[in-house]
Amino acid sequence: MGQVARYRCKSCGSEFQAQEGGGFTFELYRCEKCDLVKSVPVEGDERTPAQEPGTCGSCGGRLSRDLAPMCQKCRTRETECLNVVSFYD
Repeated sequence: MGQVARYRCKSCGSEFQAQEGGGFTFELYRCEKCDLVKSVPVEGDERTPAQEPGTCGSCGGRLSRDLAPMCQKCRTRETECLNVVSFYD
């Protein structure tokens, strides 16, 4: 189950909203450089991507599903979840 939540940056104190986690039929991949989020369909019980996530269409960075949301102000991933706005599958 994924979520949309409010986060706070531990470095600069900035607050922002971001998506995190996949759903029933997809995984979210996040760009390591610019934090762009890409939804990739999955298949089977092993949640194998139906396609390779590739690279970020915006900056060419590597996509990973293991990255925390990035602070858009100071660009760190040292963030904490303040509260969940909604859950999704």
